[in-house]
Amino acid sequence: MGSKHLSRLLCFIAKYHGVSSIILLGDTVSPEIIQWLSSKCKVNIYGVLGRLDNASIANTLRNINGLIECKATSIKNVVIYGYGFSGCSHKLSSISKVDVLVTSIPGLKYTCCGPRSDIVDDVVEAFKPRLVITGDCMKPCFKDNVFSPGSIRKGFIGLVEVKDLFPTPRWVNIYDFIINVG
Repeated sequence: MGSKHLSRLLCFIAKYHGVSSIILLGDTVSPEIIQWLSSKCKVNIYGVLGRLDNASIANTLRNINGLIECKATSIKNVVIYGYGFSGCSHKLSSISKVDVLVTSIPGLKYTCCGPRSDIVDDVVEAFKPRLVITGDCMKPCFKDNVFSPGSIRKGFIGLVEVKDLFPTPRWVNIYDFIINVG
């Protein structure tokens, strides 16, 4: 993410849509962005690590109980597992149910924008989640059960609405949103 004005726009759009949680899909770059979103936006912040993130991102997310790297968490009764750039060393079979897998990179097979990592495919096949949300795609895309919101730097964010424990994703073009709301 890496930009303060983009984090402000993300917060505004989240508030407008009544979002309760924001999940960062890696490459956040700045711990100040996470701190600002957590303290000023008043929504729960979660995240996985991307290739551009360092230990300060992990520590900042951990300090707000938002680091979901290699672990599952429940948001509104939906089990979400985070798989980021650091990889996971524990056995994946130790977790029984995952509804949504969030990852900083797409798989080779489980992708909608281009192949990246066969390890992500292994995680998807181990958990069989209803929805896979990936970072590292420039434009939004959706294929089968794989969704990428696209890059916030290109003007896109994703929203996932959960009804009857079923996650339904969609993307928002930030610039169109500003024009239509403003």
